[in-house]
Order: sequence, then structure tokens, then C-alpha cells
Amino acid sequence: VLPAPTAAPSLFPGAILSAVGIYRYELTGDVAPVAVVSGSGGRIWFAGSDGTIRTVDPLSGNVAIAAHLGRARIDRLAFGGERLFALDSQAGDLYILNTTDLTVRSTGQPFAQSVSGMDVGPDGRLWLASSTYSGVLVYDPKTSQFEFTLLDRTSPVAISVDSANRVWFYDARQAALMSYEPSTKRLSGFALAVSGNVTALRSDRLGEIWLGTSTGGVYREFAGKLTALRGSGYPVMAFAPAPDGSVVALFSVSGSTLFGDPNGDRLAVGSGGITALAVDGQGRIWLADSGRPVFYIAPR
Repeated sequence: VLPAPTAAPSLFPGAILSAVGIYRYELTGDVAPVAVVSGSGGRIWFAGSDGTIRTVDPLSGNVAIAAHLGRARIDRLAFGGERLFALDSQAGDLYILNTTDLTVRSTGQPFAQSVSGMDVGPDGRLWLASSTYSGVLVYDPKTSQFEFTLLDRTSPVAISVDSANRVWFYDARQAALMSYEPSTKRLSGFALAVSGNVTALRSDRLGEIWLGTSTGGVYREFAGKLTALRGSGYPVMAFAPAPDGSVVALFSVSGSTLFGDPNGDRLAVGSGGITALAVDGQGRIWLADSGRPVFYIAPR
């Protein structure tokens, strides 16, 4: 008599552990997650390939539609101040979802199709970078107004706002990591000779600034000191903040991806279709497969 087969361990109904130690969670409705971000309480928000904004309870896996954006094709998300900012880069449209009452408003933004990065500061304002314009753009959801700050002879290609509300960006024209203080209008920078292009930039709650490049370079700035790290040797796709204040990195490898510590330690292998990641309130990494209706979920 053969023993009854043992069910594969499950994180929650539908999330099944694979042989490589990562949970695979298939979404219903054939909707792929094309962008993903963590919100209040570590809840997961994602833009669906069908023009919807959806939210996932990371404890139960329950998925709910928060908004229908029609023909919008969202490819960038940022969260802050109980608002989800969703950008359709191709159309140049910005959508603002109030996550409390799920109301949505939309606006065109002055950078149009040239946005190269966006992030939300502690004050709830959205900052945008564009390599086409010498400056940064900020949107205040309380007034629904944009304000452009001219930073002459700069070419911002990535942007992040730290816990002190300082705006960090990589300036491709001067090959430097720049810091802009909105309250004093002060601009400062660090020379950063990198091979390839800067593809990811993220500040963490510990006061560190992380940069990644298309050739696998990883750099960290802290207290005025810039350090080149070992990294993985593969192109950096994105950084995502974790609840403990650290960041998780996503690296591109031919046919697959690597994710984990930015310094190259404790890396795991994921599907080649993964293009974005977020970390939930329990510290688990959610990997979005933009080509299939699938999330991969990994413990840290």
C-alpha cells in the first residue's frame, strides 16, 4: 500500500513552494503584474496588464481590484502619504489613487514621455526625473500642482527621496550622484565614474543611498562616503526597500534573474520574466512576472 501523497507546502491557498524554495502564486483572470510596490502595512499593490490597479493581502493572498484605469498601461508605481502614484510612461499620464477611499484622479505631467524615475518623499510629494530636462519635477497631491526646479547643466536619470526629504539623483552629464535639499535649494554631488548606465537608485531608512548599473556595478553612499561594492556582476534592474530599513536588489541574468542582497550575498534565482519586486510587511520578497499572471514569493 503506497502512502498518500503529501501536498506541497503552501504559504496561503494557491501559493505553492517550488523545488528552489520560492513560492509560485498564479493570479486569476490572466492578468500579469507589470509593476509592483509595497504600501502601508506592507500591503502589496500592483498594476495589471489589463489597465487595473490591484492590491494583495500578503497574509491571505486575496487579490482585490482597487481601480480601473481604462486603456492606461502603467509601468511605474510609487507609494507615499496613503496615495499610490501610477505612471503611464507611453501616454505621459499620471494617476493618483487615494488608498483610503479608492478615488482616482489623473493628470498630464510636464515631462510627458521622458520620465526616467519617480519617488515619494516623507511629506507625500512625488518627485520625477527626466534626462531630457535639466532639473527635477515635484507634484503636490494636496494642491494638484507641479513645480519644476531648474538644476542647470544636469541630466537626471534616476531619483529617490530619503527620510530627511533630500532628493537624490544620478546626473549622467557630470557622472555624479547628486543631492538636492528642497528647503535650502542646495545642490551637492559626488563624482562617480561608472561603466555602463545607472539603472537603479534607492535610499533606505538607514541613511544609505544605493546605485546599480547596467554592467553590474553596485555603489553605496553613506555620510558623505561613496563605496563600490562587489555586487553580483550582473546588470541591476531595481532596488526595493524592506521593513528592516535595508534594500533588496534585482539582477538581470540571461534567461533568469537573481535577487537578494545588493552586495551579492545570499542571492536566489528567479524566472527570466521577473521585471519588478517589492517587499511586504513580513519581509517576504514579491517578484512580478510581467509576461505571465504569476508572482513569485520568497522569504529573506
